Amino acid sequence: MDELAHLAGKDPVEFRMHLLKNSMRARRVLQTVAEKAGWGKPVSRGKGRGIAQHSCFGSYVAHVADVSVNEKDGTVKVDRMVVAVDCGPVVNPDTLVAQIEGAVIMGASTALKEQIEFANGG
Repeated sequence: MDELAHLAGKDPVEFRMHLLKNSMRARRVLQTVAEKAGWGKPVSRGKGRGIAQHSCFGSYVAHVADVSVNEKDGTVKVDRMVVAVDCGPVVNPDTLVAQIEGAVIMGASTALKEQIEFANGG
């Protein structure tokens, strides 16, 4: 999505907001996470910021990840993750927070650490 925004000459948040014009809940989480994360403010050298939005099963989620890259060894580090969620009414907010925190850790782990190795057809 960011590559499409780049080709269109638009900010990734602006590009997504236009595409989500018929989904107020999706727009709301995207706008909230962008504001809370300070989207649009410059990041320093060796750092980057990315944004994502997704919806399924009646829930809407958006994330902003602030990451840094070690210039010596290329190691990527997640410095901060900001999340906005609209899942409708919640009975126990602690359970929701735990679910979101677990999902953030699992996603970062999958993207940065985990691997599957195949050998000899297995």
